[in-house]
Amino acid sequence: MITITSSQMAAVSADVGRWFQCRFPAGSAPYQAVLDAMASDARLGDAGQLMRMVGTDQSVTEVDAVVGMKHYFCAGSIVVKNDVAVSGDLRVAGSIQASGSIVAGDCIQASGSIQASGSIQASGSIQAGDSIQTGDSIVAGGSVVARGFIEAGTSIKAGISIQAIRFIEAGTSIKAGISIEAGEYIRASRSISASDSIQASRSISAGDSIQADDSIQSGDSIRAGDSIRAGSIWAALFIEAGTSIDAGSIKVAGPIGAGTYIRASGPIDAEGLFTFRSPK
Repeated sequence: MITITSSQMAAVSADVGRWFQCRFPAGSAPYQAVLDAMASDARLGDAGQLMRMVGTDQSVTEVDAVVGMKHYFCAGSIVVKNDVAVSGDLRVAGSIQASGSIVAGDCIQASGSIQASGSIQASGSIQAGDSIQTGDSIVAGGSVVARGFIEAGTSIKAGISIQAIRFIEAGTSIKAGISIEAGEYIRASRSISASDSIQASRSISAGDSIQADDSIQSGDSIRAGDSIRAGSIWAALFIEAGTSIDAGSIKVAGPIGAGTYIRASGPIDAEGLFTFRSPK
């Protein structure tokens, strides 16, 4: 068990030190007890700072459900047999695993992975130090960020950005209010769309359309069953669309092909052959 002392808290800030001394006059307390008090007093920033400073205590808490709370902070990992539903922040120093859904009125943060059989939803951002995985959907009013991969059985939607060090994959669609970025590939059985940019070090593929108001960039290939549309499109290997490709500019080191037409208001630079029919 990790014990937190008044000297540790005073080192964070004078205000936190005073709060700790008031809450724990003995001058020390178990890590989880301190986080419980911070959750009760809505000291969100202090809890985040403490978790970054101390890390996980390696404990695993198993519960039936986490419901009816404003905020919930955990010093280790948590395994939940049913749903997790808090009206505020959900912050875990380890990993979160739920057999049901994970829902937060504000943010969801875990230093490890976030896994759920049901949906993962937050009005704010969803952040994981490892991967985010669900058999259902991922929905965030802010960003969805993972240092591992992001995978959803249905859709992934974020009001700001979707970022993964590894891959991003959805059973249906991927949509971001600003940008989508993956260190490996981005794949959806239906559509991929972003108001700004879509970028992957490897391939970008969708069963239907791929669309970005600014740019689509791939260190490998870009492939869509329907259309590809962006301000600019760049790929290292090839670009292929079932119907049309429409952009301000297009650059690809290999071939480019579309079932109906390829159109650009600026230059089209391709090393391979064009296969298309001009628009009527």
